[in-house]
Amino acid sequence: MRKLLFLFLCGSVFTGYGQEADTTKIKLGDSNMTIAIEKNGKDQGYYNRYRRKDKILGDHKYAHWSGLDIGVGMLLNSSGGTSFTGADYLENDPSASWTFNVNLFEHYFPIAKHHFGFVSGIGFNAVHYGFKRNYMIDFNYLDNEMTAELDTVWNYTRNRLLVGYLQLPVLFQVNTSDDYRKNIHIAFGVLAGVRIGSDVKRKSKQNGEVYKYVERGSFFLNPFKLDATLRLGYRNWGIFGSYNLVPLFETSVTQRANAVSFGLSFTW
Repeated sequence: MRKLLFLFLCGSVFTGYGQEADTTKIKLGDSNMTIAIEKNGKDQGYYNRYRRKDKILGDHKYAHWSGLDIGVGMLLNSSGGTSFTGADYLENDPSASWTFNVNLFEHYFPIAKHHFGFVSGIGFNAVHYGFKRNYMIDFNYLDNEMTAELDTVWNYTRNRLLVGYLQLPVLFQVNTSDDYRKNIHIAFGVLAGVRIGSDVKRKSKQNGEVYKYVERGSFFLNPFKLDATLRLGYRNWGIFGSYNLVPLFETSVTQRANAVSFGLSFTW
């Protein structure tokens, strides 16, 4: 009798797999046994995908920070324009300027469940500024000045500044739905960053000769940055825009130049 009962219980478990959660009560002598079968259907899979409970690092329930961002960047003067009178060596080519973010960790601090809350985390930011003109920029640290000379010998095919940051976001995020398939997420706030590296590179090829110049240094760059940012997305894809509230360079050595960037994001 016990063997038959055991086979019956096994059959009930396997035939009930993937169906609605159900409860079966069986009495064996003076003892009661309760068996619960969980549902694991398609809708449940989508829900778990949105909640992303299987992630190891951080609380990924509703945050949309971890992932990759790629976009274009440019430098703006104090009036919001792209020209720098008297310091045109700062004018950059947007087609040769880009920004790339690797956002590693995230955490969601709920205020009203999934509806809205704060998001923070850690990420790395690399910004590549390709300059328009054929300038050699001299960073004179002894005299605390930044000057530029037009190179009439070499015609540069690459003249750029690369800056890397470690950044931490403080974002207020709104989710329109608890359903991954319907949710539109909006986040705005600031990105605080500290510079972790920078270098200048110039490259030219002329009459069969290749000229390369690479210099690593601080280049009178501000050691910190603070970006105002806005992010909008649907599921894993989105768009972003950022404006640096802190000038890129120290204003005591050159004109005020603030960075702006925008592009596409993919979160995981």
